[in-house]
Amino acid sequence: MPDGDQPVAVRILSGLDEIPSGQWDACAGTGNPFVSHAFLKALEDSEAASAESGWLPQHLAIDDGGETVAV
Repeated sequence: MPDGDQPVAVRILSGLDEIPSGQWDACAGTGNPFVSHAFLKALEDSEAASAESGWLPQHLAIDDGGETVAV
């Protein structure tokens, strides 16, 4: 568990390939399937979410003490 001794870091991810699905889903929770790693990755892989379609995937991951604590 992060204890606040290390700085919090915010990462901008240009695609969901940059974060393991387990880490993403642990932060996103199970209450909304539209924020799951699998759903968002499917949008990216199918190019439904792409610059050409007017969407530029950029996800935020917040790390505290080397642990991803929010997405």
